[in-house]
Amino acid sequence: MLTLENAPIGTKAPAIGGGHWVRTERGWKWCTGATFPRPGGDWTGELMKPVNFQPKGSQCTACKHRNGPCSHLPFHEMPVCNTLPDGTKVVICREFERRNVK
Repeated sequence: MLTLENAPIGTKAPAIGGGHWVRTERGWKWCTGATFPRPGGDWTGELMKPVNFQPKGSQCTACKHRNGPCSHLPFHEMPVCNTLPDGTKVVICREFERRNVK
């Protein structure tokens, strides 16, 4: 059973009036604000399992960090540009830096 304590990073906890809390390494982050130890009093009690996120492939191939590890990046906080048939969300990477091509 999914609980606040065992929820994986990326789990969403919707709020009564709209918006949501997202589980991060540091706690629960309000969708437009700060991080707290638990969702606020407006939490509906529902938990939504995280969705898989991946960076846009064309960005990765043109990025100067393409050979480095990127799994530590918070892809679940980046803007979604596409959803694949399996539900995976493709995101625009905020750490993208175009590599110099000579």
